[in-house]
Amino acid sequence: MNRNIILIGSIVLTLFAACKKTEAPDLRPLFLGTKNITLRELKALSKQAEIVLPDGDNGLQINGIVISDYTTKNIEAKTIVLQSEETNNNTGIVIRFDSIPNFKLGERLIINLTGQKLVNKNGEVALVDIPLSNVKVSGTGYIGIRTTNIDSLIKNADLWNGTLVTLYDGTLSGGNGKYSGTLLFKETGKTTSIKSQIYNGALFESTSYPPGVNAITGILRTNGIDHLIDIRNTKDVISGMVTRVVTDDMNVIGIRNDPYSNKWSDPNLFSTDMETSFSKYAVGYVSGYQRPNVMDKDFLQNDRSYFYFYTMAGPYDSFISNALTIPNLYALQSIKEIRVTFAGSQANGVIASTTNGDSLIVKPFAHGKDAFKIGLEFSDNGYPIDNIPSLESASFTQTGTFFTVTFAIPSRVEILRHAPKEPASAEYFASKVDGWLASPGFKIKNLSTRSAADPYSFTEPYAPIIISKIEYAF
Repeated sequence: MNRNIILIGSIVLTLFAACKKTEAPDLRPLFLGTKNITLRELKALSKQAEIVLPDGDNGLQINGIVISDYTTKNIEAKTIVLQSEETNNNTGIVIRFDSIPNFKLGERLIINLTGQKLVNKNGEVALVDIPLSNVKVSGTGYIGIRTTNIDSLIKNADLWNGTLVTLYDGTLSGGNGKYSGTLLFKETGKTTSIKSQIYNGALFESTSYPPGVNAITGILRTNGIDHLIDIRNTKDVISGMVTRVVTDDMNVIGIRNDPYSNKWSDPNLFSTDMETSFSKYAVGYVSGYQRPNVMDKDFLQNDRSYFYFYTMAGPYDSFISNALTIPNLYALQSIKEIRVTFAGSQANGVIASTTNGDSLIVKPFAHGKDAFKIGLEFSDNGYPIDNIPSLESASFTQTGTFFTVTFAIPSRVEILRHAPKEPASAEYFASKVDGWLASPGFKIKNLSTRSAADPYSFTEPYAPIIISKIEYAF
């Protein structure tokens, strides 16, 4: 998903000379410098309190993504924080300019550092007095957020200083319940805490932070022996209470499955506002958006489509998937609940045809034996995450009636209780969990049954459900 390559085209000079000699102008580009250097390499040059970086043909340039937000003023004047665009092991640096900058959150900057100052003060490496004219904006880029805990943060503070981090499973205190002065974030079950500084004049200063805060995102800063997580705006403070719900009504009119690419042709399936579904709900010719089946019309609306979700048990379940994939998305960070509204279809008999012309058959629902049921699997790019158990709904024995199942997403602490006992495996598991928390993904599975079906038949073992909406609660 990331596009971290900046293509620098060569400058071709065509000089039209007549009889007299024409001296070519010096067109060495100011903003590009003469040598790219990573933020990590730059910070490694800071061997003393202050150094002057090389100039002339030995001049340096850096690039990175702005992770600070000057508009909310919770940062020192004339200051931004730049972070590398690496997906792993990213680095950041504090930059103070000669005048007030207006670089926006998420903008990619190229900065010429020829002859500029690099200082190491109070445990923090920073560039100082950089002219705004030395900066070129080069579009927007990807902001990576490191998910971690306080112990790891303090241990790696020198390396991670100036990067964006998220801490989970804790409580926020101080300021008499308001964004004021120095706040403290303390993780559940731990004695250590970390400070979060609210600057005088911040636009949200003295407003109340929400009750039940359990996660915080901010920029790791250092001031002497203190390490701080400086939030950028009130969105960086997450309450454990549901404060926002995004609904996918699963209603797509006129959608079709392309038989050549096996992809849905509707361009809205990946819309950024999470409407019209997160994923391409394409499973061959079987599952997908359909008008109401003739046997379901008595409880469905005729003027909309629904997501018909079939399942197949037995040896062929890899051929026709029984899982609806919600891809890993950064937009799902801090999700608290996934609510699925579904009903058991009243259909029986022939319901659809496969790509090779076979008819798919639903056996009659047997009361007392069969049930409608769904599950939620924690997915990393389509694969289940080992050791995290799936969640399952209750069983429902009524067709033609919609039920809403709420899956509560466990916290980081709760997930880590399933870590392997062996230390190396536990450490690897924790890193997988942290990566998943930064970009969660899920699979919704149809666990419904038809006892009368032959599990070894390709055409019989289907128990369709109808999903009318999925709600994502934050």
